[in-house]
Amino acid sequence: MEELKSNSITLTKLNEGNLELLRNWRNTPQISKNMEFSGYITSENQHLWFSNLCTKTNYYFIINYQNRKIGLIHLNKFDHDRSSAHAGLFIAENEFTGTGISLGASLLLLAYAFDELKLNNVYAKIKLDNLSALKYNSGLGFVFEKNLNESFSLYRITKSDFHEKKSLLIKLSQVI
Repeated sequence: MEELKSNSITLTKLNEGNLELLRNWRNTPQISKNMEFSGYITSENQHLWFSNLCTKTNYYFIINYQNRKIGLIHLNKFDHDRSSAHAGLFIAENEFTGTGISLGASLLLLAYAFDELKLNNVYAKIKLDNLSALKYNSGLGFVFEKNLNESFSLYRITKSDFHEKKSLLIKLSQVI
């Protein structure tokens, strides 16, 4: 899958040409503070990570809004026995934070996860002090699963919960 698309949002599969942009985004304080690894990422680290990334079980997409690259969304840590994966996203361009674009990107990714990849569960690992991410994921339908450690919790959305909320979320994404 090279691309997922809706009206003005396109998720384009991460490629080597976007690694420096991704690295620059990840090294900004507003992004890195919410990541499990919050240290500085060198160009060598970024290329090593990408070369070790299995593209059959990890789906990383650049979020494009009106042909402008604004963030990243992904599915990774696939567990085929449990028919599950982990999801995450960030909007790197400040002017697009809180605009609803992340909702459109999440709808595309979750529909792909549940309808195309046939997953039953998608998890989100959220930093406990990232209140906007906690609120956002709850709004999508993710529910608390467990605390992982003193810094992160795990949330889950099931295929059936997503499909119950999907039409409402689509309406919301069209209003925003």
